[in-house]
Amino acid sequence: MPRQSILIEACVSSAADAAAAVEAGAHRIELCAALEVGGLTPSIGLIQRVSAAVSVPVMVMIRPRVGDFTPSDDEFVTMLADIAAAKRAGAAGVVFGLLTPNGEVDAPRTKLIVDAAEGLQTVFNRAIDFTPNPVAAATKLADLSVTRVLTSGGATTALEGAATIRQMAKQTADHLEILPGGGVRAANIASILEATGCRQLHLGPGIAEQGPILLNGPALTDTTTLSSGAHRKLDAAAFDKAIRTASSLAPDSNPKPTR
Repeated sequence: MPRQSILIEACVSSAADAAAAVEAGAHRIELCAALEVGGLTPSIGLIQRVSAAVSVPVMVMIRPRVGDFTPSDDEFVTMLADIAAAKRAGAAGVVFGLLTPNGEVDAPRTKLIVDAAEGLQTVFNRAIDFTPNPVAAATKLADLSVTRVLTSGGATTALEGAATIRQMAKQTADHLEILPGGGVRAANIASILEATGCRQLHLGPGIAEQGPILLNGPALTDTTTLSSGAHRKLDAAAFDKAIRTASSLAPDSNPKPTR
């Protein structure tokens, strides 16, 4: 009996990397911006370019900000708009993660995402690894008609979480695809496949590339916020204070913004 084929999904953030991954043999692309912070929604221009340039399905990350997976109402509306835009730009699927404040799958919002993405594949991202019971969460996502779940089995890496991934696959067989991801490399692929029983893998091994201009420049990243797992938002009180201070320096001026 011939061996069952193994599907490889490449996680990339540029058209060049997407082309290189497909040239190397990737069967599917997950397209993100800002992989350094776990991936955010890429630009429409990038989605259009990658979707037109590669011959494999492109899954587009829908994540409006860094931090947790509990977007505000405004952020959720943005996610729905981004799904519609990604569909028009040629995406074959969307990747998202929605949790309640207590860490469970946000079923009502997930259903709205699935409905909004009609005609596209829907992939629940590694937000599932932050739930208290990834197996139960996977079952819920299967009931919500999600196409696939990307998971490390609630562990740091897919190899460490392999037993849970295998249980997730068994529990949702024929109703939900389970895609192991997290620390997947050539050295452990065979072990992950054997331990999980899955026949598809998600990986995006990366290297740091330092641009020459910023090498000795000022810091452009709020590393304190990012390292804590929080997300940045406007400090309205501080902004108001700055506006009042600026206004006090020129009380009679009324600048008009350019259009």
